[in-house]
Amino acid sequence: MKRLVLSILIGLASASAAWAEETAPSPDAAEGAEDQTRGESAPGDGVADSPSGSSLCDERDRLQAAAWSAAEPRCARVTGQVFAGYRDGSVGGERGSEFSIDRAELAGAASWRASERLRGGVRGRLQAIRSAGPQSLFGIDGDSIVMRVIEAYGQGGIRFDATYVRARLGLVPERWLELVEQGYELRALGPLASDQPFFERADLGATISALAWDGRLGVDISVVNGEGPAQREQNLGKNTTGIVTLRPIVRDALTWSAHVGYRDGSTGVASGRDHRLAFASTLRTPRATAGIEFVRAFGLEDQADRRAQVTSAWASARALPYAGLAGRVDRIDHDLDLADTSAYRITASVFGDLLAPGGEAEHRLRLYLAYQHERFGDSAGAVAGAPEALDVHRALVQLDARGAFYSSQRE
Repeated sequence: MKRLVLSILIGLASASAAWAEETAPSPDAAEGAEDQTRGESAPGDGVADSPSGSSLCDERDRLQAAAWSAAEPRCARVTGQVFAGYRDGSVGGERGSEFSIDRAELAGAASWRASERLRGGVRGRLQAIRSAGPQSLFGIDGDSIVMRVIEAYGQGGIRFDATYVRARLGLVPERWLELVEQGYELRALGPLASDQPFFERADLGATISALAWDGRLGVDISVVNGEGPAQREQNLGKNTTGIVTLRPIVRDALTWSAHVGYRDGSTGVASGRDHRLAFASTLRTPRATAGIEFVRAFGLEDQADRRAQVTSAWASARALPYAGLAGRVDRIDHDLDLADTSAYRITASVFGDLLAPGGEAEHRLRLYLAYQHERFGDSAGAVAGAPEALDVHRALVQLDARGAFYSSQRE
């Protein structure tokens, strides 16, 4: 099965390169396109920047001077996402099945232009989660699904010719996840491999982002509590993260991004070490996406001396207007100083868009049919030293449903 999935991934990467060459614009078209706004869609938020200015309600990363000038003075946006499905599989030979909701979120944003150079906005996001945590015996009314605030912040931006600087303050999203998800199309099949416990989805603090050279260079600095959205600050230290983003190729037919980040952090009342070193690279074309991610943790889950790492690769491509293939391979080393603590996950999927060819990121109804295999080392699973319980096979039927409503006021 591993050879089959790796063959699929190699085939998808080859198809991506072929489509990129096939759809590359002519030199004349490329020269004209340089003056237009371009942007990567963000599967995590279902929003893409465009000259229409609608994306400015979310103050996305790919803001350009042309888009800024064309933006409406005031705009509001509401988006919703639901990832739901059915899975049937076996754990150590024991069969089981369930229906599940892996993600249900509702977000709202408002933005206004104060002048030709200044813009402000607010954003909030609600997320549905189980009321009992992984280590909890009781939740609210059993283990009911409840809504919590996962993002709530105000922001302001200023433009200097081709350079844009933005600041956020409040319950802000994790910038590493936000950036890498711009090149990750398979969120309905699962979050990024580094998404918990390596990174929290959001935290209380502030971020500053800068874009220059038509978006080809980005710099992000975040200072947050470091305890995630579910805890107050537990110590005097703050988590400081720096990320540099390079986009050597920024075209309508092809966008290549590379991200490098480092976090100096602490967690818990004992101020335990909680550092991160991260690298990711993503490739997007109109028909395909591919990416790799590597994250090394120095301290994890309140264990300051623990070293862990995650490596992930993914690809997806539309072979037909309404259908395509997707695959992903993950390896997680839970403790680099101990033997048999690695876990592997292989996912292979076919998908179909039920609304329109390509399934636009902000209005999508996509169905995935997937197979997933997980293999844990003897000391990596829930039952250490029990190999019969460390082999998981499952089949998944997963729905990716997204929608957006946008309103604006022009001068």
